[in-house]
Amino acid sequence: MLNASKIKLIVTIYLAIFAESFVFSSVSYAQETDSPEENALTQRLLPNFTDLIGLDYDIHKWDRYVRRFRRDHHLVASMGYEKGYWHVGSFGRIADESFVSRGIDASIQYTFHIQLISKFGYYLGTGGGYYLELEKRDERDFGPSSMWRLPGLIVGLVYNYDSAGRVFADFSGYLSRVTELATANTLGESETISVTGESFDFHVGWDRFLSLNSALRLQYTSQQMWVPSPKNADKYALNAHLKRKSNGGSIGYVFHFL
Repeated sequence: MLNASKIKLIVTIYLAIFAESFVFSSVSYAQETDSPEENALTQRLLPNFTDLIGLDYDIHKWDRYVRRFRRDHHLVASMGYEKGYWHVGSFGRIADESFVSRGIDASIQYTFHIQLISKFGYYLGTGGGYYLELEKRDERDFGPSSMWRLPGLIVGLVYNYDSAGRVFADFSGYLSRVTELATANTLGESETISVTGESFDFHVGWDRFLSLNSALRLQYTSQQMWVPSPKNADKYALNAHLKRKSNGGSIGYVFHFL
């Protein structure tokens, strides 16, 4: 009768025989099928296939902190150049004319980014700035003015294509305070007025993060402003119908509060 030690010995012998036969058959098959040409082809195809698989799994060094989408608080300071025109429906002695406007814009904004799905999300924020007019008063008695851009609302969409880069587009609405818009009245006397316009901007841009928190921003802006008919001290509407359109580009610094 077989005891436990004999049964253990028999099982061990069978396992050893099975393992030896499996190794021998695998080596024999490889020797029969793998020619030098096939080995060379395999070596050429395997790295390309590996690279292809790895495209979706490329891990950036900041992924552990960013986790596919840069969320929450951002602060942006930027400066740029814009050029456009004032269209004057009526203002002093001027009627239905356009005047060149060009200048330097400086702004600061705060945005809060919220993830929608994967690398795609949206953001809300506010911002303001100052526009310095470079164009001087011309012979037609119109002098464009610098202006304060008061804090308003920003709504945008953003796509984080990796942990170091993203593209975005947004709209913003705010009030612009034009301080010294100059013209000549019907008597030929020089006068200036301050008006408040309703402004709407469209931006598209690109952020490239040079460190975990800091990025370089390049941005294009299209801006439009309408000025409701201003009123004098007695609250009578003045004969002034104005609007302004401009386009420009800017460069900025972005800080992400991780």
